[in-house]
Amino acid sequence: MKRKGSLPNLSSSLGAKWCGNGDLEGMVVDSKKFLDPTTGPVITAAIRYRYNDYPDGFPHGLFIQDAGVPIGVDWYLTGKLLSPSSKWHLVKLIWYFFCGFLNRAFGKFFRRRTDHNISDEIVRVIDQNSFTRRIFILLGMGRDRSDGWISLGPTGEAKINWSLDKSELHYDRVRFEMKRIATQLGGVFMDNPLTHLKKVVAVHPLGGCAMAESPNEGVVGTNGEVFGHPGLYVVDASILPTSVGPNPSLTIAALAEMIADQFPAEPT
Repeated sequence: MKRKGSLPNLSSSLGAKWCGNGDLEGMVVDSKKFLDPTTGPVITAAIRYRYNDYPDGFPHGLFIQDAGVPIGVDWYLTGKLLSPSSKWHLVKLIWYFFCGFLNRAFGKFFRRRTDHNISDEIVRVIDQNSFTRRIFILLGMGRDRSDGWISLGPTGEAKINWSLDKSELHYDRVRFEMKRIATQLGGVFMDNPLTHLKKVVAVHPLGGCAMAESPNEGVVGTNGEVFGHPGLYVVDASILPTSVGPNPSLTIAALAEMIADQFPAEPT
């Protein structure tokens, strides 16, 4: 609407101060015991870590929570991926078929017990979920920098321009703590491969229409009203001008209630 001129008085800060609330996904694989990630809801506990601030004084802290695996995904992976134990059952299955061939071709010279339950071995090959039962998904979040910018592409699609560089301290700390958890579980930590490309998957996007005291610093005032457009309000995660650390849903809800309480009363 700003590009088309429908809202000509919008602040030039529109699109600024985007961040992903420090989101980082990690995984523990091959734990010592079964963790059954398909059992129970996602996020049943959280660990809060207190770290020193960034060198420039920007406050830092982080949370790590447990995630889960949808049972449909577990079924898919169990059927598509061969776990280490299922590979052994596959070898046994091939050996049974090979022995059967030898018995038929050279039965006079090759005698071997053939009363194996082949169907059980097939099931063990295609339905062996011990690998997925030893997986533990970790959700990290915290205080990253709100230095991203949302812009529009030629066809109107939103593009996020954000760099991990200034927030790398946060992500290094999250990975360090996730590795400690993996060690305690007797497993191996697997990082999100996107981080090696300086990218993250953010499920808590914040900012882009930041709250501020003036249009020089943000798009809406502290009551959610858009600068330059009286009566137009924005009440969602886009008005948060910085990362908040934990899951921001309650913060967003509280902010929405506060703004709603400030709406002018209907004329009597």
